[in-house]
Amino acid sequence: MVFLKNAIHDAYKKIEREESLIMGAKSMVASTKNPEVKKRLETNIAVSENNITYLQERIQSLKLDQNGKDDASTEETDSLQKYPSKQQDGKKQLLHESRSAFEVLSSEKPLTPQKISTMLQHLQMRLSVEQQCVSGIEKILHLYSKEKKDTRDVSVKLREGKQKINLLKRSLKRYNELHIPLNQPIAGQDDHPFQIAFRGLAKPVSGRLQVTIHSVRNLEHTSFLQHNLSPTFSYAVCYVDDTHVARSRSSPGDQWDETFTFDVHRAKEIQLTIYDQKKESDVPIGFLLVPASLIAEELRRKRNLHEMSEANWKPSLADQNAYNNTSARPTTAASTASFRNSLYDPLASSPTSAPSSYTLLSRTWLSLEPVGQICVSMSFSKKLTKRQFLETGLGRQGAIRQKKDEVVAGHLGHQFIQKQFYQIMRCAVCGELFSYSPGLQCENCSFVCHKKCLHKILAGCIALSNAEKADFGRLKYQIPHRFEPLSSLGAHWCAHCGFFLPLRRKDCFRCEECNLTCHGQCAHLVPDFCGMSNDLKNQLLAGLDVNNKLSREKQGVSKQDTRSSNEHLPTISQGLMAATKPVTTILNASPVTTPDEPFKETKGMSAPSPCHLTPTPPSSTSTTAESTGKLSPSPRREKKKRITLDDFTFIAVLGKGNFGKVMLAEYKPTKKHYAIKVLKKEFILKNEELESLRTEKHVFDVANREKHPFLLNMFASFQTSTRVYFVMEYIQGGDLMVHVQRQQFSVKRARFYGAEVCLALKYFHENGIAYRDLKLDNILLCSNGHIKIADYGLCKENMSPGNTTSTFCGTPEFMAPEILLEQQYTKNVDWWAFGVLMYQMLLGQSPFKGEDEEEIFDAILTDEPLFPINMPADAVSLLRGLLTRDPEKRLGSGPTDALEVMNHPFFATIIWSDLYYLKYDPVYKPVASDIHDLNNFDEEFTSAAPNLTPVNTVLTRQQQECFRGFSSMADVDA
Repeated sequence: MVFLKNAIHDAYKKIEREESLIMGAKSMVASTKNPEVKKRLETNIAVSENNITYLQERIQSLKLDQNGKDDASTEETDSLQKYPSKQQDGKKQLLHESRSAFEVLSSEKPLTPQKISTMLQHLQMRLSVEQQCVSGIEKILHLYSKEKKDTRDVSVKLREGKQKINLLKRSLKRYNELHIPLNQPIAGQDDHPFQIAFRGLAKPVSGRLQVTIHSVRNLEHTSFLQHNLSPTFSYAVCYVDDTHVARSRSSPGDQWDETFTFDVHRAKEIQLTIYDQKKESDVPIGFLLVPASLIAEELRRKRNLHEMSEANWKPSLADQNAYNNTSARPTTAASTASFRNSLYDPLASSPTSAPSSYTLLSRTWLSLEPVGQICVSMSFSKKLTKRQFLETGLGRQGAIRQKKDEVVAGHLGHQFIQKQFYQIMRCAVCGELFSYSPGLQCENCSFVCHKKCLHKILAGCIALSNAEKADFGRLKYQIPHRFEPLSSLGAHWCAHCGFFLPLRRKDCFRCEECNLTCHGQCAHLVPDFCGMSNDLKNQLLAGLDVNNKLSREKQGVSKQDTRSSNEHLPTISQGLMAATKPVTTILNASPVTTPDEPFKETKGMSAPSPCHLTPTPPSSTSTTAESTGKLSPSPRREKKKRITLDDFTFIAVLGKGNFGKVMLAEYKPTKKHYAIKVLKKEFILKNEELESLRTEKHVFDVANREKHPFLLNMFASFQTSTRVYFVMEYIQGGDLMVHVQRQQFSVKRARFYGAEVCLALKYFHENGIAYRDLKLDNILLCSNGHIKIADYGLCKENMSPGNTTSTFCGTPEFMAPEILLEQQYTKNVDWWAFGVLMYQMLLGQSPFKGEDEEEIFDAILTDEPLFPINMPADAVSLLRGLLTRDPEKRLGSGPTDALEVMNHPFFATIIWSDLYYLKYDPVYKPVASDIHDLNNFDEEFTSAAPNLTPVNTVLTRQQQECFRGFSSMADVDA
């Protein structure tokens, strides 16, 4: 409450200041005769009036918040935040859809708190970079002066850099005068789309950019206060990532109407700078910074608008009361008739493919910094590449798993990998910024630094044990930081992981003593060096290295002296041997062996060789390849018949993926048919998938344990010298991808399949397993019309409530936002994927589309899914609950997990016990003429020959040992 009162008081003071500025400007207008000065003052008056309007609206908003805090109860607040599908959230999403990504730069839009805070952060970040550039130029100039080189070009760059710093400081001052500090971070506040774009979460863009610079207005030219009334010539320069790409002609009237077209490759920022021509050197008077992520954001918005205009679709507002009314009725046949009719009409239901070239801006006035406006038009044509994903309809996608990066350096327990960053980072050692360039990141604790700063690190990795940390302790300096929540605006970076800190979050902290900032999850990783500057650390470190070097030299001398004095003395072992032998043996013994002579081992006293120090496996013969190329079974086996490759006849290829292929095979002894998943050992070892293989086998055991009706069972597993094999039950109906491509599912059919998938996920989660690869390709349709989930290659075990993981894996269209942001995530990611799956089954396309992985990832982070206007409310409500970006608010994230989804009104007609025991009559049963009928499988796979490709690589004995114990027989009759 106190911080709201202080904010309101601060806003009133700012209004008083603006009113005094208006009064002063009006008095100057009445007294001056200079038309340029009068025009400038009138512009300032208009700006101050707009500022007063914004501040008055801000005061009203703060007063409403103050009254709301007084009246609102905790239960009401929780109920408002629990379900994101209410009317208020829906209106916000509609507003975001209708907004242009360039609105934050528009001079014709009213000021908003989001715009002010976003610009403050972005300008502060840019100022930090510019100051670092100027510092580097000054160092170069100092070196050139010593070598008597021509410094004119460097001096010009230095002067221009300082002038840009002055412009940035003026802009920051202007926005700071409008900012109302609240001194309390906002818990759970979602990032505004513009803030996401400005922070650079979107990847760089490539393509052809066309920029037309029409004119500028209200600029403060350098001749503003000069008595010479001759016109000032000015021109505009376009930069892409600080590289000069185009320049306009010089014009005395601030008008150009010039068009520039150029190709950009992985561009991060477009900059337009206006210069005044001067005799000495040209002076920058205004600039416009356009992050390339804004272009990507606007491209997605244009695509969504195109789809909405081509079809009767809109962002989700159909479920206004679905969550409010707990007794919401399920969708009936009558209520979905119009939805089904439009669903089967391809012209009415499915948006057409969007073009790849868009007009982003058309004669739009954007704000220049620090003052003025510029009128520009802008269009962008995305670089045409090989299209990886379908923009409409559904297609198969392979799963991806982030490969383990190679460790390039190690220091103090840190295991550093080289990583490319797509935003401005801060070195955790020297504190300098590095933008869009590779850096080193510890794969264990995410510590980030320059490569040059590697040996200046003072703190050991958190992954070390306490004993190891003690060995690595370099400075006995233990003054802990006093962290408090970070509430101030400006550009701040984490002192550990180096990432930019999001605005006004409770999980960001600042030290009260030394102003060090960090993320909440990084606070315990920051070393206790409070109050120690980087310069002092380096001085102490240099002195410490000198002392260590001297001590090592002294130790080397002392060891050499000790070695020479002990050269002719017997060792302890020799003394013990001599003491236990008879006297005659001692008298007849040969002289003690010196280090220069070869040691003659005595029988029975020979020292073990290094290879014998390694424990020998109990059955080493099991990994020796037989003449037939197969591994011999362990002698300690159960009496079950061992399955080998010769027991099967391969008939057809059923499917292929990134990690292997599945083939239909006949088991010769019983003539039964099975699906066999084949994986190459070489691939498993090369991609470090051994742990994934063990997990997949264990998940099969979990599925077999209760013979779950909706999980694929395994009958056996075996191996040869080059491959491993999973023998699974053969599901003749194919996967749901084939069926949904042939015919759009009805709501009833989608509900039926979705309910069975929900029970399968429930079983996984109850056993501490996160599935992580839910998609139509992995859901098989049995001949009885029920489904089974297959492919457990990406499963993660030990995911009980509260446990998290951070592996980047999954199928692009199904990956949850927390996976893309490389955050710690829980099994809630399965409910996001379940939402995408239900969307695809109900609407026949994906909610997040793009031409490549980067576009899909950006769409997942920023776009809102679209729905037909006549789609049933409970279906929209379910999808919106599942596709909630905040994992804590996502449907299914509560303590009851799957029960929260099962209790949703969309599944109100499902009797879950009857469904589990297969008492429901399926909506559809696949048709197959005989066991060899492959009509339900993709022809792309079945047309391939069912052969095993030759493998020329021969694995070593040690590599074969990695697969010990893989072969087994399940407790199921084969």
